Parts: sequence; C-alpha cells; structure tokens
Amino acid sequence: MLPDIVPSGLRALAPWRRRDDLADFQRSMSRMMREFFEDEPSLLSFSDLGETATDFVPRLDLQETDDKITLSAELPGLTDKDVEVSVDKDYLTVKGEKKEEKETKDAGRYFTERRFGSFERTIRLPTSVDKDKISAKFDKGVLTVEVPKSPEAKNDVKKIHIKH
Repeated sequence: MLPDIVPSGLRALAPWRRRDDLADFQRSMSRMMREFFEDEPSLLSFSDLGETATDFVPRLDLQETDDKITLSAELPGLTDKDVEVSVDKDYLTVKGEKKEEKETKDAGRYFTERRFGSFERTIRLPTSVDKDKISAKFDKGVLTVEVPKSPEAKNDVKKIHIKH
C-alpha cells in the first residue's frame, strides 16, 4: 500500500527514509530509557532556568577506614550557612537550601531570575560511632564530614579461620 502513495521517482528513496525514521525512534527511546533509569531521574525540568529538579540532590561519597567514615559532598553555590549536618542514632543527615537571585537591568528592560530548592540526604551509618567527635568542614563548595568509629566498633572485627 505504501508504494502506491509514494511518487514513482521517490520510491527508491523511501526505504532510506524509513530507516532514518527508525533510527530517530531508536535514539529517542534510548534517551528516554537512560533518563528514566538514572539514579535520580529528572521528572521535572525547569528548562527556562537551565536547571532540573535533580540539581538540588547532591551526590554523597563515603569512604570507610578502620578508624572513621568520611562523607564528602559537592555543593556548588552554597556556603556553610546554607547546610546543616546532624546525627540521630545510626543516621547521618545532610540538608540544605540553595537560593540564587540574578538581576539584570538594561536600557528600558528589567529582568529578575530566581532559583531555589532544598535537599536532604540521610544515610545509615554501618557501625557505631563516637558522636562527640564528629567534625565537618566546608571549603570551596565541598562539605567533608569525618565520623570517628567508637572504640567498640574498632574491636568488633573478628577474623574467621578458613578450613582446608
């Protein structure tokens, strides 16, 4: 049926066009699946502002040694006054709020752009910690929290003998 509606001079081109449509469709589906299955999918897009909802969800890096757990988070555009760190039982919480306002004044034109959002990340600490010795520092947009393990947690490791 399709060859009947395609002009005779273009029939040779029709199979190529169909492949392009399929390739475009495949690329679109691949992009959609990548976006859907990201760690933190972007469901809302603030395209006018050039940001997405995931811009307010910082990724946390954790490193554990025998003595401590170190958490680091990149928080560009924030200061130490914008961030709060707390420990409740076995949970460490990092939360904050991002606020930005940009004002442009030109001849006969006034433009204000505001971006804001809050985030909260909570992780369960894998072992008991010494809450009184937890320290946090904020330097050049990077938050680093050091969580010392309790003496009991350090001694809680037991080696298991492997039989032959």
